[in-house]
Amino acid sequence: DGGKVYWYSNKVTVSGLEPNTVYKYRAGDGDCWSEIKTVKTGSDKNVKSYVVTDVHIISSEVGKPLQESIDNWGKTLALLNELDRADMILSLGDQVQNTGDTDYMEGFYNQDALSGYVLAPIDGNHDLSPMSNNPKAFSNVPNSQPNGAAWGLGDYFFRSGNVLFVMLSLTDVNFNNTNHGATFEAAIEAYPDYDWLVVGLHESIYGLYMYNQANIGSEDPEAYHNRIYGSFISVIEEYEVDLVMTGHSHNYARSHFMKDGEIQTVEKNESGQFVDPSGTIWVNMSTSSRQAWAPGQSAKPGFPWSWLDFYYSATS
Repeated sequence: DGGKVYWYSNKVTVSGLEPNTVYKYRAGDGDCWSEIKTVKTGSDKNVKSYVVTDVHIISSEVGKPLQESIDNWGKTLALLNELDRADMILSLGDQVQNTGDTDYMEGFYNQDALSGYVLAPIDGNHDLSPMSNNPKAFSNVPNSQPNGAAWGLGDYFFRSGNVLFVMLSLTDVNFNNTNHGATFEAAIEAYPDYDWLVVGLHESIYGLYMYNQANIGSEDPEAYHNRIYGSFISVIEEYEVDLVMTGHSHNYARSHFMKDGEIQTVEKNESGQFVDPSGTIWVNMSTSSRQAWAPGQSAKPGFPWSWLDFYYSATS
């Protein structure tokens, strides 16, 4: 039709899978079939996962060829495959720079190195679009909830081993506009037996993205933080979340254990492991495809650096 290309998004749900088992699968229409691929289900006790974010499959708007960006993402995946193999990859948003072309999303998802993993993505602000070129068309998520960004994946949750994962469709363009507490209620009702509660989302609650002079003005930075994020943080603490993983800021930042706006004192054993911690650790996961175009983050005025246990920012 006028040279336009149309495509369909097909999804299938398979039940009755056993843990620690390798399955073979292929996709096709009955006549034409893909190559046979394999996927290994995770353990019913221990969880191994990689976390990526802000891959930003990107094209000429920043003067780089699209294929170079796709290749950089492929190199990241190749490095992961050289490590102690995980079962799952969590992707915390901004899979692409924009959704104007299916080539962007295809560049993210159409990677041979992804075929053996369970992939759990969530929306970033760059992924949201009323068009079909967004993660919703490319992903089949479990326990989908009617909360989250318009046009996006929405909130969802799943349990892997002894960890309950809650993925929140929450970005700086829809912050505090949806009822994420209902998602936690549904997740805990469905999976009441868990040891750890882990949250993934895109917005950098303890990152530096929002901390610039134009946003803060003359307001006290801590008061600014509480005004913007306080109601959401109260939901996280109400459900006693152990770990929150975010992206968006293109830098790595790890908070201390935080509760009620205060740093919690937590003991460590001889191996350096925390003993019976109280509060939540917030980790901003940087960028996973060399798209570190946000230098100078350390110059953000007035950021409460005492909240952070560790921080690193690329400069180019």
